[in-house]
Amino acid sequence: MPYKSGTLKGQLTTAEIRKLVRAHNKLSKITIPPKSSRDEILTIISKAGFRVNHEKQLLEQLKNMDISVEKAKVVTKPVKKTEEQKQQAKAKKEAKVKEQKTKEAELIKKGAVIGKLVAKKQMAKEQKKVVKVDKEVNVGDTEKFKKVWDSVKDLNWKQNVRTQINKLFNAEGTVPTGKKYHIIKDVQIKGNKLIIKHVFTRERAEEVLERDKGEGSEEEVVKLMTKPTTGTFTIPKEK
Repeated sequence: MPYKSGTLKGQLTTAEIRKLVRAHNKLSKITIPPKSSRDEILTIISKAGFRVNHEKQLLEQLKNMDISVEKAKVVTKPVKKTEEQKQQAKAKKEAKVKEQKTKEAELIKKGAVIGKLVAKKQMAKEQKKVVKVDKEVNVGDTEKFKKVWDSVKDLNWKQNVRTQINKLFNAEGTVPTGKKYHIIKDVQIKGNKLIIKHVFTRERAEEVLERDKGEGSEEEVVKLMTKPTTGTFTIPKEK
């Protein structure tokens, strides 16, 4: 939402402007499949809102492309997979695992000298690395983490530190309604330190990369969603 105060009051934030541009680029992109005929290409161009001006030798846009922030959110929002797509992905993964086991067995059979460890190492080079994103933790862990914080939260914490910790727990009043920025992976007390490990949600990871780098790759997004960040806070002494 636009800035509410300051010299930029009423103007869109940098992240929102970037999102508008990304939506425009996505909507205005024309993809022509290989081996398309002339008529097919002209039809594709027309459906995209353009036409070929043969006299002036240029591509003309037939209609204005007004893009609101709300429309940009819809256009740039990741598309959820259908049940059929999920089943296809699952079947593909199972087939890949089966193929991997078959290749591994063949390698071991062909060269017993190589040994199982070497065979596995060779197979690892042949296959692509699959990153698994663990988005949630179970309810029991969540309650356990909350109890650790509850055991010390009433001490004389500095207000900015208390706010920071509450934000990690997505406590009421510290993040916008309906938002979830962090997923707690571990909370413990060692000595006089409160140690909290967390990862980002996809939405927050994309926001952080947009803020810091303009836009991040899928690999960078996954890294923020899987590699825990550790926050260490000194526990204040009781009065």
